[in-house]
Amino acid sequence: MTNYVTASRGDELLSGIDDSVESKLFHKIVTLGSLGMLEASICVYTGSAVVSSLTTSRWSTDQENDMFLSANF
Repeated sequence: MTNYVTASRGDELLSGIDDSVESKLFHKIVTLGSLGMLEASICVYTGSAVVSSLTTSRWSTDQENDMFLSANF
């Protein structure tokens, strides 16, 4: 059995999305979100490189490395 109310509501929603216009605010939001995700990934990769270097040189323990990575995240 098909629910016609949901189908027509979905069609309304899709046509509203298709008719929408990208504004400067939309581009700013997407840019800020992208830059935030880029910064977070750089922190994760840099932190793991630091931890592997500290582990190799035996300058820190596994527990200290775990605390560092947790604080970094």
